[in-house]
Amino acid sequence: MRKDKTVQRIIRYRNRELRTQLFRLSPFWWAIIIFVIASLLLFLSFLIYDYSDWTSGALVSTSCGCFTGLVFYFLSNIRNNKVAKLQKEYKQLKDVLDVIRNITNIANCYKLKALYGSKRDIFEDRENVYLWIDELELARNQLPIELYDILPEKGYDPVDRDNLNNYRESLYNSNETNLIESTILDIHTELLPLADKMQELYREREDQLMLLGKHFF
Repeated sequence: MRKDKTVQRIIRYRNRELRTQLFRLSPFWWAIIIFVIASLLLFLSFLIYDYSDWTSGALVSTSCGCFTGLVFYFLSNIRNNKVAKLQKEYKQLKDVLDVIRNITNIANCYKLKALYGSKRDIFEDRENVYLWIDELELARNQLPIELYDILPEKGYDPVDRDNLNNYRESLYNSNETNLIESTILDIHTELLPLADKMQELYREREDQLMLLGKHFF
């Protein structure tokens, strides 16, 4: 109970702090000033309507222009915030995808070696995959939960901390050529559905940014 009260006090304090910061923002005050001016112009046009139709109409038009400007201002802010959010998610997804592709490209070399042969240094590849798993963990931690949590078809996250630690442990304990190759291919199998999911989310953000005219990556 005491803990709940402490949390509530922290939340109330944080809300007061945010309101204080809001009042310090110049766009907030300009919006209020423009709203007040527009309201006064509208009221004044009503007062002089019987004395000057033209002046009253001009005041109404000016007032409507102020309100329209405010609407466009807020709509523009909403759009810019959405664009910024999409750009951030686009970059986060790209970082995850890039690391997964590095790992899957290595695995594909071993999957296709029967057709094309392979002269790769498998021990070097093991070290690279190990390092990329570290990079994958860093990139995965940047993804918000609402963007990605689990793979529906698997029912879990292939790149959560436990699974990544299992990949590292398997690579570390693999000292024979065949075992290393098998481990890399197993990791590839686990990451492939995730790559498809990340690619789907990535393309969605890419299309949305293109439609908004802000695709510059």
